[in-house]
Amino acid sequence: MVKWRLLYTGLLSAAENMAWDNALLSAQAESDNPSPILRFLRFSPSCVLVGRHQSPYQESRIDYVKQQGWDINRRITGGGTIFFDPSQIGWEVFGTRSLEWAKCSQAKLYRKISEGAIAGLRKLGIEARFRPRNDIEVDGRKISGTGGASEGDAFMFQGTLLVENVAEKMLRALRVPAEKLGRHGLESIRDRVVFLSELVSPLPDFDEIKSAIVRGFAETFDAEIIFDEPNERERKLFEKYLEYTRSDDWIYKIENPENMKGTLVEVSRRKGTVRAAAQIDVGKRRISAVQFWGDFFIEPARVLNDLEALLKHRRAKVSSVVPVVENFFKKSKPHLIGVNSDNFAEALARAISKFALIKQGFTFDEANRLYFANLDPSEWQNYPFTHFLFPYCSKLVGCKFRHRTTCPVCGLCTVGDGYKLARGVGLESYTITSFEHLMKTHRRLRSENSPGYIGSACEEFFVKHFISFKNSRLGIVLVRIDSTTCYDLSQERAAYRGEFESQTELDLNLIEKVLTLWK
Repeated sequence: MVKWRLLYTGLLSAAENMAWDNALLSAQAESDNPSPILRFLRFSPSCVLVGRHQSPYQESRIDYVKQQGWDINRRITGGGTIFFDPSQIGWEVFGTRSLEWAKCSQAKLYRKISEGAIAGLRKLGIEARFRPRNDIEVDGRKISGTGGASEGDAFMFQGTLLVENVAEKMLRALRVPAEKLGRHGLESIRDRVVFLSELVSPLPDFDEIKSAIVRGFAETFDAEIIFDEPNERERKLFEKYLEYTRSDDWIYKIENPENMKGTLVEVSRRKGTVRAAAQIDVGKRRISAVQFWGDFFIEPARVLNDLEALLKHRRAKVSSVVPVVENFFKKSKPHLIGVNSDNFAEALARAISKFALIKQGFTFDEANRLYFANLDPSEWQNYPFTHFLFPYCSKLVGCKFRHRTTCPVCGLCTVGDGYKLARGVGLESYTITSFEHLMKTHRRLRSENSPGYIGSACEEFFVKHFISFKNSRLGIVLVRIDSTTCYDLSQERAAYRGEFESQTELDLNLIEKVLTLWK
């Protein structure tokens, strides 16, 4: 029977818990034949933890989180952003590949460790099961998300256990990406996630839950798990890492890419979602820096840094960068979860292709507010668009024309001004009243042999429905709406039906510039 160490580091800040993750993983990597570790962690104050490859600016509502006195930090594992309050429980396994049960593929290793947590949940009367690629679920609803990291021959695999229902806090603290939402969006988070408090009554206390999880791991791995304290070396490493995990250099290491000067940003939805930002030296027409981010896992984590470094100083041409990305993944063969290598090539290619817009007279900020489907940014100026499609949500709330395809151009909202601009260049103006109406309009335009249209939409809508835009087979240019949208207000389901009852504002200046440069 193999002996494991059991560590419980208590209620700690996000920075302290992240420092322990780094310290224990490093200690495993530098030790000869170390014992596996099962650690339990909890957080106080509540916190938002972004994944290793994510930007806190895009994944969390930073101002709101700070107003609540909560922490923001970055995990050493990939994946999406999570919310922890003191009731939630984290569990982690540290070990090395020299362990007999760890001599397998990464996917099998992660599943094996997850089975330990699943066995523990079953001791609480919960019929949990593993859902590829990295969730533990109960009747189709996630109760524990998992993820891993490695350093040399050492690995860490961790999971969260949702105990008390904090769905409302999650919604307020996190910017859940539109592409990650199902059809019912934010309003149905309770349909996708389940909390222990909903499954067990009375709710066990922390010690009972911890004991069940420990027994589950002990039985799964035929191990004797003995309570222990961090040793001297682990404590020294903890102190070393704590300064860094408290720093902005760690927490905000991935900035809001659109705030970087001379940067073009795009997204790939080929399999999962990867976003890419390319900073361009306009004079030299070369790439100064590249950044990839998103809700995905990549091991070893340094691979992404290597790829970003490899792309520096390349010519700002799609034909120059795509082969570099493709060859890099063929040679490095990293372990990817949630996306594939094509996502990275496509996201960067889409970003670089927008350099054509800078040559046409758009600023970098304006270029990032334009979205294209079935149309290269270098070709749109000569494209025979026939329509301009406006979103109903930009019409005045209470207007009797809000849910009609027409507009009286009364001057009380930006849609009327948009109609004037579109008609001025010969485009037929039309209001879209719901997602289903948009799909019908796509079919109608195809039947009329229309080549495509210009329109306006929020970024979240475009990203979530990118495949629908692509499958329309129409050439499409969309100008971004920048005001508060249904996604910000947790009313995405209402918007899907055409029942969103707040008003957005069109970017009339950019619409006018697009129409001027097109005509």
